[in-house]
This record gives sequence, C-alpha cells and structure tokens, in this order.
Amino acid sequence: MSTPADTFLKHLRDWFTVFLPRQRAASPHTIESARRAWNMLLSHVCDTGGIPVDKITFPMLDRACITGFLEQTRAERNWTAATYNQRLACIRSFFKYAATAEPTLAIHLADLAGIPLMKAPATKPVSHMSQQAIKALLAQPDPTIRTGLRDQFFMILMYDTAARDAEMLSAAIGDLDATRLTIDLLGKGSKPRRIPITKETAAHYRRYTAAFHPDPQLGDPLFYTIHSHRKRRMSDDNAARIIRQHAQAAHRKCAEVPAGAHPHMLRHSRAMHLYQAGMPLALLTEWLGHADPETTLIYAHADTEMKTVPSRRPPPTAPRHPSHPRLSGTTTKTSSTGYSDSDDRNIPTPNQPKPTSPQAASTKQPLDTGPRNNPGIRIIDVEVVTVDVEVVLAADEREAVTELEQEPFQPGHQRGL
Repeated sequence: MSTPADTFLKHLRDWFTVFLPRQRAASPHTIESARRAWNMLLSHVCDTGGIPVDKITFPMLDRACITGFLEQTRAERNWTAATYNQRLACIRSFFKYAATAEPTLAIHLADLAGIPLMKAPATKPVSHMSQQAIKALLAQPDPTIRTGLRDQFFMILMYDTAARDAEMLSAAIGDLDATRLTIDLLGKGSKPRRIPITKETAAHYRRYTAAFHPDPQLGDPLFYTIHSHRKRRMSDDNAARIIRQHAQAAHRKCAEVPAGAHPHMLRHSRAMHLYQAGMPLALLTEWLGHADPETTLIYAHADTEMKTVPSRRPPPTAPRHPSHPRLSGTTTKTSSTGYSDSDDRNIPTPNQPKPTSPQAASTKQPLDTGPRNNPGIRIIDVEVVTVDVEVVLAADEREAVTELEQEPFQPGHQRGL
C-alpha cells in the first residue's frame, strides 16, 4: 500500500520524466532550472522540518512553507523579482499537474494560489555600447593567434546576430550557412529562428572554421573547448571570461568600452543599433526571439531617453556645418548609418531623402540587403587577417579557464531529488 510520501514522490518523478520533457516539450535548460528549484525547496523542507526527503508529503508543502522558502532563499541568494516569480511558477506548475492527475490534490493547488507574485522594480535603462565602443572591442583580440581568432569571431557573430549566450553556445557547424548568409538559432523554449548575417561575418566564419574545423561535421559545436582530448561545447563561464578579458583591455584604449562588459551587452547593443537604424519593433521582436513584444519596448524607451537629453540643451549659437543638422526639440536625429532616423521607422536608402508621404514610402528602393531585411546597419568592419594560424592545439594553449560544472542530478539523494 502506498504512503502519502510515495504519492508525492511519484507525482514529482512523473512531472520531471513525463510531463516536462514529453507533454510540455520543455527544453533541457527549463528542466534543469526546475530541478534546481525543487532541490532547493526539498533541502529547505528537510532543514526546517528535520525530516528525510523520502518522508515529505503534500500537506507539508503548504502556503507557509513555500512562502518561507521563497523569502529565505531570495535573501540568501539575492534573487531578483523575475527569479522569485519564476521559482514560484515552477512550484505551482507541479501542483497543477498533480491536481490534474489526482483531483483530490487540488486543495493544495488552491492553497498556493494565494501567494502573490513579487513586484518588479522600475525597469532600468538597457545597458549597451556605442558603435565606436563595439568597434574597439571587436578589434581587441589578436587574430594572428589561435585563441584571438576564436575570441574575435565569437564576439563578431554574437553582435551581428544579437544572439543570447545560450543560443551561441548551442549552435552547431551545420546551423550557419555562409553562402545564404543565415544562421539558425534555438531560442528559449526550444523555439527556432533564422537570423541573417553579413558578408563580413561570413568571411570571418570561413577564416575561423579553417583553423578550428578543418574537417567539419554538421553536428560539431561551433564553439568548443578541449577536455580529455575531446571537443566539448564552450561553457557560459568561458564565454563571459572572453568578453570580460577583451573588454578590460579595450577599455584602456577606448573609454567608451565598459570594463565590466558581459555577453548579453553585445545583444543589447546590436538590438539598440538595429532599432536606431530604423528596424520596426515588430521585426526586432522576431529578430531577438522575444515571446512577448512588450519586452522589445525597452529599446524604444531607451532610445527616446537618448533623444530627449540633447533636445533639452539650448540650441548652439555658432554656425554649424550643413551635414550636422541642429537639434531643435524634435525626436529626429541623424543616425550613424548616414540617414535620418525617426519614430515612424520608414527607412530610406542611404543618401536618399526620406519619403514624406505613404506613396513615396511605398515606392522607395530597398536597401542592398536582399531578403535579409537588415536595415542599413552593417557589422562593424574588422579586418580579416591573412596570417596563417597554427591548427594544431598546443598543450600549453588549451583553455586556461576551469569549467564550472554544476553538480549532477542524483536520484534518491538524501537532501534533494
């Protein structure tokens, strides 16, 4: 005869092994995130109740227990509101599954429904770099050495595609088509999307693969490290180290480069530059892989703030060159791509007057981007060097970074699932 603890553990096991991967088709990242959340919760119950994990039952996980866990762990780990709410949603998801499988358990789901979400603070301005800073950062690695070649291409591709860190690290050789100038990315929730790349990026890709993938296999990870003589996907810690190392060096040459730059800042920077170049928010949402279009509005908000700051300054009194129009309280400005940029997002071709009517806008010639719909802004030019790079990886040139692997999941562990 099954005990209440057996019932709880059975439902939790089925939620992890059946519901999440098969019925919901959750990504491995989502499942791992849920696993960490539940390991922390069960450890909290064991610590506060003084009981082993195999004795936990549904009634023990009441509203007071869950609230205490969330508040205590938020204080200890300095959770943001988003992390707090994500953990709560994860716990509720399991109780909803259990109530569906066994209706008598619905009372526990109703108890948790009263736990309020944590209110997020006001959105901070998006952190991004100027095009001058991006150019300095991308030019920092020395492409005549093996690691410099890899680091430079990694940053160029991340900026050009505005990809998330995890999307870059999960990309395989077969995902990038240097002929069609596209790359396939797997976003959050295992949602695929195809992103255009520039011809300059494709040139860097060919140079990179010649050194790192002399015998390419479509399934090989695009970016890898060597461990035990085997190719392993590069870790996010290694990616962060690459950006931080070159940002600190570039900061000494260009003050606009933040010394504490991180991978996601390249994504923010590219998104902001695309928006400022005239890409409509709807298209930018698809480009970035945002499930909610509201998320993309942070770039519009930041750009509006940037425009209103100079408009509050008194107009200059000295004569200005015709190529530098005076700011007079309008939100129209001259962008770095060489044409006027305003909120209507009608994009003229370079050196062509902006259309003033819908008829004129409908007859304008498209930019030289083909089906990529990349509105005029191109990847920051970084010279493709022709110096040969040693293909054989020397022993002392292997990754100096130590992979910070998470503790593997151990079923039946005394302190967690």
